[in-house]
Amino acid sequence: MLENKLNWKTILTLLGSGLLLFGLHSNISAQEEYYWGNGKRINLKVDSSVVVLDIRDNKDGVDVTALKRHTKIKKANKAMQGEIIAIKLDAKHTENMSILLSEVGIGQAKVSGSRFGYSLEGSPLWPVNRIVLKMRLGYNYEDIAIDLRSQCQYVEEKYGVINLRVGDIRNVTALANQIYESGRVEWCQPDFIAEMKKYVDDPLYDEQYHLNNTTSNLGRLNIDINAPEAWNETTGSATITVAVIDDGVENHEDLNDGYGVTRVLSGYNADPLEPGSGAPGVGHEHGEACAGIIAATHNTIGVRGVTSNVKILPVNIFIGTPSVNETANAIRWAADRADVLSNSWGYPWGFTWHDAIEDAMDDSKPGARDHAQVPKPWRTNPNFRLHKLPYETTEEYLAMQAGENTDETD
Repeated sequence: MLENKLNWKTILTLLGSGLLLFGLHSNISAQEEYYWGNGKRINLKVDSSVVVLDIRDNKDGVDVTALKRHTKIKKANKAMQGEIIAIKLDAKHTENMSILLSEVGIGQAKVSGSRFGYSLEGSPLWPVNRIVLKMRLGYNYEDIAIDLRSQCQYVEEKYGVINLRVGDIRNVTALANQIYESGRVEWCQPDFIAEMKKYVDDPLYDEQYHLNNTTSNLGRLNIDINAPEAWNETTGSATITVAVIDDGVENHEDLNDGYGVTRVLSGYNADPLEPGSGAPGVGHEHGEACAGIIAATHNTIGVRGVTSNVKILPVNIFIGTPSVNETANAIRWAADRADVLSNSWGYPWGFTWHDAIEDAMDDSKPGARDHAQVPKPWRTNPNFRLHKLPYETTEEYLAMQAGENTDETD
């Protein structure tokens, strides 16, 4: 909750005086298409194949299953607790929005608002009806609340991040920009739905050259992490919990301890529309593979994990359609419960343009909010540009790039 509760009597008095702190009532529709990320202006390209519907006043009035069957629609997903439908069309369309909605079977009366989304580095980006921000030191929400009175509604403050619901979804980007440009906030962005990528590892034991590379697995001798040498010292501690932030982990015989008891804990799903404990959805296997690489038991089954005694806390960010801020909240949830965060995923354009993710990682680092003094690993694969990792290796973060068994990386 806000540390400083709003004094509504004071605010109503100020409303009557017509005070404007920093001009949020200028012509939003005339603003350029951009937003601010990591203190930099990120240019956006409007993409008429990307459609966002705000159905907050009629959550059950649009049949998403029927939408998915329409020939013009490649995919359609509900998000933001049912308030938003994110649609990807088969192609860019020149029709105005009312005609387009009619063609796909949605009457204008069924939606509270609609707009086209964006393309960022060739990948779709759906702005939703929310703004997320963090106040600058020395300011609080009262300092901007008056100018926001007719354009958005306070929803909540969670982990120090304020969440606002915008009245007109068409204005969300420009309004977020004006709040940021006021100088009263540390960062402010529209909340987005963005496609996330998984970085793939092969979980098969006979190809686990990264543990102990020999000529028998067709690699370059000793290009590995010297796992057998490390195991002479320790195979990990049962007091350590590793959060696998991915597409879910479930119980597996190779993730049991020596007594046959699972080391997979009850976890968390990022999307509130898909409540659960971090189990994978149908066809999702990447998180399970990552958990095996981290913690598979040293026995006669399957593969060997790097540290075979730790507990696994699954955090599923791929089930449903979580927004960027909901994904950031999942990272913080994990940091409150785990010693190590394992992340083998990312956005096509990296992380530094999503302040909510950056802030969550900063808030999760060792020493922040009494977190354990353990680095938070983030890895990528050879086909992903290394500079897009959110952090370089430091005492706080362990950034890893996947390599080949010949010591070749991109």
